[in-house]
Amino acid sequence: MSNIKILIVTPGFPSQAVNNISAVFVLTEAKSYAINGADVTVVTPHYYPAPINEVFDKNIKVKRFRYFWPVKYECLVDPMQPIYRKKRVLAYIQIPFFIVSFIINVLKHSKKADIIHCQWTTSVLFALPAKWIFKKKIVVTARGSDIRLMPKWLNRLIHKHVNAAIDCYGPQQWNEKYKENFPSNFIKLPLITIKKDIDIMPKDMAILVKREIKPYIIIYLGRFNKTKLEIHGLPIFTLIESAAKLKKEGRNVQIFYIGSGDEEIICKMKELIEEYSVSDIVHLLGSKNNVMDYIPFCDLGIGGTAFDAVSQEFSFNKKIQILVFGRYNEYTPWKDRKNAIFFHDNSVESLTESILFAMRKDDEIEHIRNDAYKLINKFVVGPEEGGRLYLKAFSELLKENIKL
Repeated sequence: MSNIKILIVTPGFPSQAVNNISAVFVLTEAKSYAINGADVTVVTPHYYPAPINEVFDKNIKVKRFRYFWPVKYECLVDPMQPIYRKKRVLAYIQIPFFIVSFIINVLKHSKKADIIHCQWTTSVLFALPAKWIFKKKIVVTARGSDIRLMPKWLNRLIHKHVNAAIDCYGPQQWNEKYKENFPSNFIKLPLITIKKDIDIMPKDMAILVKREIKPYIIIYLGRFNKTKLEIHGLPIFTLIESAAKLKKEGRNVQIFYIGSGDEEIICKMKELIEEYSVSDIVHLLGSKNNVMDYIPFCDLGIGGTAFDAVSQEFSFNKKIQILVFGRYNEYTPWKDRKNAIFFHDNSVESLTESILFAMRKDDEIEHIRNDAYKLINKFVVGPEEGGRLYLKAFSELLKENIKL
């Protein structure tokens, strides 16, 4: 069923007109469906200055719905911030309009769809009317924040009413608890990511690394928010302090932060860069919609957790990554000095030591790199294979070969 019509319902989706990495993994999935012959329509909230209608690769049509007028006052959805972040008063006023507009637009575009794929469990709430009225089948992919922040009873209700939920996060503790706490018709599928082989370094990076001896390039990729700091223990600030130690030792490194987030956190990052006098080696590149053009040129990746999108992208592109001891990386196949390099969160010394270990050029480092690639290939595939597997599962679901 290669010409299957898929409606993706998502609170976030990238735009070709705006530099951001918001929900880029949803775009990757959409592309994987399209290259396998599916017609894909995406319904997602509008945000300024993204266009209302946008086309990706011919077979992917993005429909961004407006939910407040004048449009310049829309503020409930910001691709640079997680949707659950505290909002200003005007945003709360917009919630009823947002809900009604979301439901109407899903109903409108679901008429011609064969199946609805909801990203994050919250999206199911806006798609259920299409199931009840037009008898459309719904598949959901939970993304973590929805499971963590939404009431358990509501997530249980959602998983009970979808036709299938995708189990794609591999052997990690939160995924096992997720399936245990929210019974549903789980379909096991791989994660989908992209690997790029390119020769030309992005201009903003190339300008900063021009020197006789190539520097050791570190990329920190991801959002800059309190969740990443407090729950995941990621070194958003610690890496800047570590950079000062590396500079003092005379290490030839260049560190690039790619992403966006809370303004107060970004301001503190800038203050630390100034305080530690590392503006010559630490650079905030901002949000990018072409992240995969940067990853091939780094030597070390930071910002990933277990099998999240960032971790996938580094490992699938044969880049060594640094992970946090414990936290979400505990009880996973990731092992220190075997297929990743670990550090103790909030410890500048531990992070610096881990970076220095990664900078070694010997057989042990090559083994770590190769073992990480072998591991990720058990759970992650490229768009062509991934799209084929997802479309096969969707087709079987439509034929009711999967018991509900």
